[in-house]
Amino acid sequence: MTAEIDWDEEEFTRKETERQDQVDGMIMEVILRCAPYDAEIDWDIGLIGVVRDAIQEVLVDELKIMTEQEFYPYRDLEPEPSEEPDNTEMIITDEEMVTTLMEVVKGMDADDLAKLAGDFIGGLCWYTNDGLYSFTPDENYCGGLDWTKDNYNVNE
Repeated sequence: MTAEIDWDEEEFTRKETERQDQVDGMIMEVILRCAPYDAEIDWDIGLIGVVRDAIQEVLVDELKIMTEQEFYPYRDLEPEPSEEPDNTEMIITDEEMVTTLMEVVKGMDADDLAKLAGDFIGGLCWYTNDGLYSFTPDENYCGGLDWTKDNYNVNE
């Protein structure tokens, strides 16, 4: 048996908000009642959302007694047109690629460059000082710095 909620389009916003507030309030009350009496728990919509998802799974997916919209009303919003550039494929030369990457790197500060290097090479990289960086490979390390071992004797 599915609960029927009859909402007029004009009343939808008010009723939607009331239902959301009701559900979120009940969930917060459950959290507070389940916690130790001396626990101080602030309103946290992220935490409430985790519990809400679990309850929704039971009521909507397992018991099938209401729809997702009936449990916690929402609206599917049309995405606003973006000002993002057209993602049309571009064909560029090696020289154009290298030049573009060099320009991006030139504009970075040391910390951003370290993060980019760590992400790209596979590890944790950070700026130490005076143009020096420290790098610790992780499971994604691609071997990109192996040439430094011979040049700088980093493993001695």
